[in-house]
Amino acid sequence: MAAELQIRLLGGLHLALDGAPLTDFVSNKAPALLAYLAVTRRTHQREALAALLWGERAEADARNNLRQALSNLRRLLDPYLLITRDTVALNPQAAVSLDVAAFEERLRASAQPAEGLAARLEEAAALYRGDFLAGVAVRDAPEFEDWMLAQRSRFRELALHALHTLTQWHLQRGDAAGAIDTTTRLLGIEAWREEAHRQLMLALARSGQRSAALAQYETCRRVLERELGVAPSAETTALYERIRAATRRLHLPPSATPFVGRAAELAQVASLMADPTCRLVTFIGPGGSGKTRLALEAAARAADAFLHGVCFVPLAGASALEVAPSAVAEALGLALDGKVDPRDQLLAHLRDKELLLVLDNLEHLSGADELVGRLAEACPEVRFLVTSRERLNLHGERLIELRGLEAPPGTDQAAVAASSAAQLFAHSARIVRPDFVLDREAAAVARICRLVDGLPLAIELAAAWVRHLSCQEIAAEIEHNLGFLATTQKNVPARHRSLQAAFEHSWALLTDEERRAFARLAVFRGGCDREAALAVTHSPSSLLAALSDKSLLRRDPAGRYTLHELLRQYADGKLRAEPEASAEAQARHCEYYVGFISARADALSDARQSAARREIAAEADNLRAAWRWAVGQRRPDWLMPALEGLRVFLEQVGWYAEAVSLFEAAAEAERARAGEASALYGQLLTRQAWFYHRLDRFEAARPLLQRSLAIFQDAQPPLPGEEALCRHCLANMARAVGDFAEAMEQSQRSLALYRAAGNPRSIAASINAVAVAHAERGEFDEARRLHAEGLALRREIGDRRGVATALVNLGFVALGQGRYAEVKPLEREALAIFREIGYPMGEAVALNNWGVACQMLGEYAEAQALLRECLALCRELGHRHIAAHALASLGGVAGAVGEYREAWQHLREALQTAREIGSISATLFGLVSAAGILARQGAEAWAAEIAALVYHHPAANQETKNRAAQLLAEAEAPLPAPVLAAARERGQTRELAAAAADVLEWAHARLAGPAE
Repeated sequence: MAAELQIRLLGGLHLALDGAPLTDFVSNKAPALLAYLAVTRRTHQREALAALLWGERAEADARNNLRQALSNLRRLLDPYLLITRDTVALNPQAAVSLDVAAFEERLRASAQPAEGLAARLEEAAALYRGDFLAGVAVRDAPEFEDWMLAQRSRFRELALHALHTLTQWHLQRGDAAGAIDTTTRLLGIEAWREEAHRQLMLALARSGQRSAALAQYETCRRVLERELGVAPSAETTALYERIRAATRRLHLPPSATPFVGRAAELAQVASLMADPTCRLVTFIGPGGSGKTRLALEAAARAADAFLHGVCFVPLAGASALEVAPSAVAEALGLALDGKVDPRDQLLAHLRDKELLLVLDNLEHLSGADELVGRLAEACPEVRFLVTSRERLNLHGERLIELRGLEAPPGTDQAAVAASSAAQLFAHSARIVRPDFVLDREAAAVARICRLVDGLPLAIELAAAWVRHLSCQEIAAEIEHNLGFLATTQKNVPARHRSLQAAFEHSWALLTDEERRAFARLAVFRGGCDREAALAVTHSPSSLLAALSDKSLLRRDPAGRYTLHELLRQYADGKLRAEPEASAEAQARHCEYYVGFISARADALSDARQSAARREIAAEADNLRAAWRWAVGQRRPDWLMPALEGLRVFLEQVGWYAEAVSLFEAAAEAERARAGEASALYGQLLTRQAWFYHRLDRFEAARPLLQRSLAIFQDAQPPLPGEEALCRHCLANMARAVGDFAEAMEQSQRSLALYRAAGNPRSIAASINAVAVAHAERGEFDEARRLHAEGLALRREIGDRRGVATALVNLGFVALGQGRYAEVKPLEREALAIFREIGYPMGEAVALNNWGVACQMLGEYAEAQALLRECLALCRELGHRHIAAHALASLGGVAGAVGEYREAWQHLREALQTAREIGSISATLFGLVSAAGILARQGAEAWAAEIAALVYHHPAANQETKNRAAQLLAEAEAPLPAPVLAAARERGQTRELAAAAADVLEWAHARLAGPAE
């Protein structure tokens, strides 16, 4: 066999015969000639070749040099050449390996949509070891030089395109490591390709290497500056900012068992995840078919495809669709602002997120399709994995239907061992009997798997009995139950009967004590911890362990017990069959969780508040179930110990609308039980009103507070703490509508009652309310004294959130007094605490106050950065009230530096937002900011008119009044006294809404015209 001539031109010039290097050339033009013949693959005239390589020589010299080169090549490689008197070519019949030909062939093949695309691209990229003929210099051959450079450029572009395509392929499939590798190679070829820098930043961020991703931006910036003298594009900078702000979340519960089977389904999910048009994948199938486990495995494998990670939301315990947004927010770590619809906050939070959201057990929530549809429409980079027993019927939904695992058709040992159903059985069996060997029981295991239709839950239940029964006995029991069910439940699908048979088999083998404990566990929603399980079932730990061994009860690595929802429903049916036992279990469940939240009420307001909040949130489904049961029994009095703890918790997590619903239902039940004079009825009305007030529904809150106040004033024995809470709420509402005198009276009476009761946490909260009332009236010294007192008290009891709130309010007082430098350290400390305890709404307020202080100090760059951060946070949370204030301040900052177009953009949005949410305070603040811009642009009389309106408006707080007064003082110089007096008079009689409409119209006109 003839030796193979190997020609490598990418990365240099390397020639070899069967691996032995060829080096004996008379000059470097001989191998260059061979390279030219190999790449062009055609016959050439001698004159053309002479001109190509010796074009700067005389024609005779050129021909002579060509003859010498050809003689040299013929001596070394005669069989590989076709040389005649006039022409030269590479022998097409000879065994020649050419890297550029292989490179192009693989690229041509990859252009066809077929299997193996990535492999062919990878092969092509591997062949590109560097530039075409890198390091080769051929003197006095300009024509060859031009050809070589053209080829070099062409092959480089082909390599860059291949690596770019390969990177996209890796990114679409969530292979961050692969994308990092290919972009690194790409940048090694062309360091200034900005798109590759972006791809590398994204891949690094998705893989959890946030610092490296941010550092890559700096590398990109330096390279572009050095090589091209330009800065990164807006797109690259936006990606940098997005990565810097991103918090990656991998919220997936740990799996206690290895994943078995479903290779085809996983491959299907991977393919769908790689399709950018696929936003929603729904796993449908019967209960117990392993939908949740498959979704978790698929999500874990896809995690690297999402910048903001993956989040699993269990919804089996959700009682209604209204609860679902709170459950999603909890899983996302999103603190809700109760004034804004949780769905709107979710939309705002997820709008710019690149996230995989796993929604588990959606079938029982009516309207869930609408929620998912809204999220998908508003959040273009969020993708959804959903488990349900039925499709959502949404546009673009892709279905993966699950049946049982593949069960072995026969009894052949090898076939049984290869089946995923038998593998799951064997693994489950070894949990309770480590010496279990599948080969010895292959036939019986195959029979069991077929009897239960390969349903994973049924297989796990059956396998759990191998410690006590042989596999043949287990199969016989299941078959017996199937026969019975087939005759009694003829309208039930066979696969459902097979699962029911597995349940009945397990139930029949339980002891009486195990049955009682298992049935009582049905009262839990969303699982429970060991202490709760023991308290409600009145069982020893050994019984829980026995149920866990039998796969009826699951215990996760954190120690939390859960029942599969189908098993819980089965247990619930057994429990309801015994009404007395059911009532007893429900009562114990209610008693336990009332005590649970009552025991944490104090902790919610001291140094333990973050931990207490997490513990209560983990039991939210159980708390709802206990509350609903007590209300349904017309015994809201059983809930009394939990009232205050639940109120504080619901306020801290922002579940205002749900709080109204819970307290309203309990109040109705108490009215029916004990009448409208009941003290508990008053307590429930107060808390219902408290959350109506938090929702700014003052018209609904006020009559409830008046009724509860009348109850408390007649109560015997007196209830000073309850009356104080009622008056505290009245004070808050009065302040919100600008009635500062009423706010002061109610807050002072509330504080006196709390002081009499001696509760330091309530005293601290009421001190804050009185101090805020003083500040709103401009009585800053007294406000400062009271806030300092409240701060000391909150530090003493360890109330971190209260400490931060007091610091924020001290900062607000300092703003009102014009002590701007003092604001910054106060808000900085508050911001750090809010971030530590996870209260983003507090963060937004602190950022806003800090930004305003910088604005007033003339530190405009810092002010702009702080206010923009505040605005971004408000938009993520959906909190438009603080956003309106931040926008107005940003308008003021832009105006101060002469950026008037930007100023009016911010002010227009600020006033529009204030009008849409009906906020008088935000409207007043937006107007006084607009007046400042009007004065700068020469409209001093109109600015003075607006300032007078704001100054004399009863709902304007003192800090806003101070700004208006300053503008009026500044107007004295440019305006004649009669003109200023007339402007003041017009302002005092103007309607607020009309003035705001005029300013908005002005802003629209300014923005519609040419840039200033």
